[in-house]
Amino acid sequence: PPKRVPTLPRLRDARLFRSVEERARAGERIAVTITAYCLQGRTRRGNPVREGIVAADPRLFPLGRTLDLWIGRRAAGPHLIDDTGSAIKGAKLDLWMADCSAARRFGRRRGYAQLVPRDRR
Repeated sequence: PPKRVPTLPRLRDARLFRSVEERARAGERIAVTITAYCLQGRTRRGNPVREGIVAADPRLFPLGRTLDLWIGRRAAGPHLIDDTGSAIKGAKLDLWMADCSAARRFGRRRGYAQLVPRDRR
């Protein structure tokens, strides 16, 4: 039988941010908009881009931390916050993909992000 994928409750149960003055807290679900990118090179922290990397607004999600990501209601697993972008403000994430056509097909989706507590890394 197929493996059951963990899901989260509805979007209404997630925290919505009104400004980037608030910082994400570990364990708190945050409603995010997710887009995909496929640029090659290095992240803001100087690491090569790879699967499992997201770009985020460092005022909301601190660089170098890990977050659990859900795309829609499907778990996408842990991702490292390793990059930033000029268009990424507030509760937006860019998800790195190796395949540019897959990144274009991904488009823009809604989901959740939950900052992983430091002791769980």
